[in-house]
Amino acid sequence: EKFVEKILNIVETYNLDGFNMDWEYPDPSDSYPLEELLYELRSGLDKVGRTLGKDIELTIAVSANSVFSSAYTSDALTDVDFIYVMAFDNQAANHSSLSFAESGLDYWMNSRNVEPSKLILGVPAYSRGTNAWWGAYKDFSNSDPELYFNDEDGMIGNHAYNSKPILKQKIDALNQRGCAGVFMWELWDDRIDEYSLLRVLYFNVVGFEEIKSELEKIEILPNPMSESLTVNIKSTFLNKKTLIYSITDITGKVSLAGNLNPISTQIDASNLKAAGLYFITISEGGNKVTYKLIKK
Repeated sequence: EKFVEKILNIVETYNLDGFNMDWEYPDPSDSYPLEELLYELRSGLDKVGRTLGKDIELTIAVSANSVFSSAYTSDALTDVDFIYVMAFDNQAANHSSLSFAESGLDYWMNSRNVEPSKLILGVPAYSRGTNAWWGAYKDFSNSDPELYFNDEDGMIGNHAYNSKPILKQKIDALNQRGCAGVFMWELWDDRIDEYSLLRVLYFNVVGFEEIKSELEKIEILPNPMSESLTVNIKSTFLNKKTLIYSITDITGKVSLAGNLNPISTQIDASNLKAAGLYFITISEGGNKVTYKLIKK
């Protein structure tokens, strides 16, 4: 009771969106208390959600096989929104292979009858294995970032890890099964440049082309423009994204810039005095589109 009370207090105090329970690992004899714990958390989070005016997620992190998973009963699993399948740290030459990820998803789908829409696949940002060195990707890849990033099987020297090709294969596997998504353990081990593994996940799960296609549906009125521009975002998909705009003149000088709200933004263009051609660029992450504007 004290544990549940503290969790609920933290969620409400900091206006959190959910709580993830990572118990490594409950014994089969823990089935009943585990079921009761998840039930109490579910009930409590629903109550907090009504206070905060939003849905609060309850998720669990679980093993990718049956060895540590029997304590989770069917009733316990119904109380959670998503199940994080930790498909890493396997005792093998490659601790997080494609086959281990596939078998982990299939175990929870086929042996435990979990809907794929509740499953989120875990991928590592570190190296580990029976004959491999442990290490953060950001560190061991420093000698040749491009080589490690693009390696076909994620096995270089004494490092067994997930490279870009392996991550893309895993994303294909979860998409084929209709799973909910992917998470990384942990972000601090990743790079923050163009060789980032998180970027691979983002552009392959969210979809680079999908975002660009939605950006191209944005409507900007009037054109020729007046002293005020209206930017209509017609996509519910983009409503959840952070969109940034900039208006430049023919020389490339930025005249206006700011953020767009989820539905419609009024841009004060009264300081654009000179007649001629302008360009408005709208971007989301690494995606952007540019529209021509005319000032008479």
